[in-house]
Amino acid sequence: MDLLNRFTGAIIFSADVETVKELVLAAIAAGANLRDADLSGADLSDAHLRDADLSGANLSDADLSGANLRDADLSGADLRYAHLSSAHLSSADLSGANLSDADLSDANLRDADLSGADLRYAHLSSAHLSSADLSGANLRDANLRDADLSGANLSDADLSGANLRSAHLSSADLSGANLRDANLRDADLSGANLRDANLSGANLRDADLSGADLRYAHLSSAHLSSADLSGANLSDANLRDADLRYANLRDTSAKINGHSVIQINGLAYPILITDTHLRAGSQVHTFAKWRVMSGEEIAAMDGKRATEFYPVLMSIIDLLCKDREGLK
Repeated sequence: MDLLNRFTGAIIFSADVETVKELVLAAIAAGANLRDADLSGADLSDAHLRDADLSGANLSDADLSGANLRDADLSGADLRYAHLSSAHLSSADLSGANLSDADLSDANLRDADLSGADLRYAHLSSAHLSSADLSGANLRDANLRDADLSGANLSDADLSGANLRSAHLSSADLSGANLRDANLRDADLSGANLRDANLSGANLRDADLSGADLRYAHLSSAHLSSADLSGANLSDANLRDADLRYANLRDTSAKINGHSVIQINGLAYPILITDTHLRAGSQVHTFAKWRVMSGEEIAAMDGKRATEFYPVLMSIIDLLCKDREGLK
């Protein structure tokens, strides 16, 4: 049986064996170079391929379920529609690999390099990706439900439309990531870096965002009802039309000159909240004063626009300031 180069058709390795799995294992044992090998559709389930160099190989639709690929080099490999469920890929190099529509459910990808990889529509439910490098990866519409991405590098990754429900993303780096319309319900994003991330339209209901860095984040039309944003930094975040009902925003703040403040942009008026005062646009008043203002006083500030915004302002005070001075 011959193992061929996917591009040239040249013979890479030959052996008197009956299966492709036996051929690959024989090639590895002989120290053969398996780069750019054509292994499309091969049955390599449960194979021991640790440290194998399969860079650039064609493994599309191959069965690698349960295989040991720890520290393997799969950079640039074609793994479209491959079956990698429960595979051991910790510390493997999958940079630039094509894993679109691949099944990686429950796979071990801890510390793996998936930078720049194509993971569109991939199945990664319950996958172990802690401390993995997914920077710049394309995870659009991928299924990452219940996946462990704690401490992972997802900076500038495209996760638009991805299912991240109940995923573990604590302390993950999601700076600059595209999470537009992603499902992050019940996800753990505590301590995550979401600076400049696009979360517009994302479902963050009941998500844990405590201590998260959301500076300059785009949260327009995001669903944040019952989310925990305690201690989060929302400086210069865009929350236009975001749903913050029942959200925990206690101690959500930025720091200006050493003083704790809450800054909210993207609404009809920029909001700045200190320990005792709230500024909406150019108007600065104590919490108590805002509460007792008459309709005439509100209208005098900016007409109909101010009148329509006043109920929104009261809801913000209820959410963020209920235990502050003047509201007790």
